[in-house]
Amino acid sequence: MKKNILMASIALTIAAVSCKKDDTNNNNTGTTVAVTKTFKVRYGRTVEYGLFRFSDASLRPKTDSASANWDFGIIHQNYAPNIMINSNASGPGAAGVIVQNSFLDSVKTAPTMGYAFDTSATQRAVKSSAWYNYNPQTRLPQLVTPRTFILKTANGTNYAKMEMLNIGYDTLINMQPDSLKYTIRFSYQANGSTTF
Repeated sequence: MKKNILMASIALTIAAVSCKKDDTNNNNTGTTVAVTKTFKVRYGRTVEYGLFRFSDASLRPKTDSASANWDFGIIHQNYAPNIMINSNASGPGAAGVIVQNSFLDSVKTAPTMGYAFDTSATQRAVKSSAWYNYNPQTRLPQLVTPRTFILKTANGTNYAKMEMLNIGYDTLINMQPDSLKYTIRFSYQANGSTTF
């Protein structure tokens, strides 16, 4: 009798552990949570840009600009920073963006419709006034918060959400930053789900 009770207890324990393991695997959404990255973009009168891909959190080379190997970028032209999205006028990708007045952690779902695209070099999906104000004392863009960028990636099937945490610089040359450093925080949904 004691042997039967012991065997039943062991069987229940194994079953409970197996179910817990299966639940963990079933709940694996493929989401990368709260990754923080900093990258630099040269700053000046000439056109300079940095391209970023969410799937591997990588800064892409400029040679990728005519490909779908990047999702969003920062472009500087005549000291004016802009966000560019890999779509239409900015690239061959199917990326799009929705800007929300909210903090990153409060965004739980990516909409399936309503995304904006870069229709031309002067008509970008994200207006500069939507994410920063220029501060003449610091000579830096000052972030508008809260702002969350919900992005459909360049492949058109995955989603990411992103917020800018900081814009800074290392050195001044002739009273202007040589490069601006952008620190972003984002989550990327690797399995194509719209839920973060």
